[in-house]
Amino acid sequence: RIMYEKLVERRGEHQVQLLLSPVQIQLSMEEYTAVLDNLELLKQAGFLVEDFGQGTVVLREVPSVVEQLDIENVFLEIAQNLLDNLKRVTFAKWEWLYQSIAGRSAIKGGDISTNSELEELVKDIYRFDLIKYCPHGRPIMVQVNQKDIEDHFGR
Repeated sequence: RIMYEKLVERRGEHQVQLLLSPVQIQLSMEEYTAVLDNLELLKQAGFLVEDFGQGTVVLREVPSVVEQLDIENVFLEIAQNLLDNLKRVTFAKWEWLYQSIAGRSAIKGGDISTNSELEELVKDIYRFDLIKYCPHGRPIMVQVNQKDIEDHFGR
C-alpha cells in the first residue's frame, strides 16, 4: 500500500530505469491493441513501450520499483488489465495500473530485508498513518496488546 501511495503521489513523475537489454513481450492481438491505444498512459506511469509489430511490444524503460526478474509478468498483467478495463475512465486505469506495479514490487512473504529497509518501512507506515489496508482491502498491520502476547505464550 505504501508503494501504491508513493506512485499516486508522484503520478507522472516516476523514476524509471533504462533496460540494458530491452524486453520483447508477445501479447494476444486484443492485449496488443489495448497497449498501443494506451501508450501515453503507460509512458506517464514509467513504461517506455515501442511497437515491434505482429502482437509484440518492446519495453525500453520501466518504473524503478519494478524488479528486473518480474518485468514481463508485471507487463503481461498490465496488458490484461488494460484489455479488461478499456471502457473505464482514466482515473480507474491509473488506480489499477498503480495497484499492479505496487503489488508486484512489494515485499513478499519469505523475502529477506535488511534492518535499514525495515526501518524505512516503519517510517513510511507512520508517514502514511491513515493507511490501514492494502489497495485490495487487506489489512497492512494489526494491533496486538500485551495481554494478547502473554496469552499467545501461555503467560
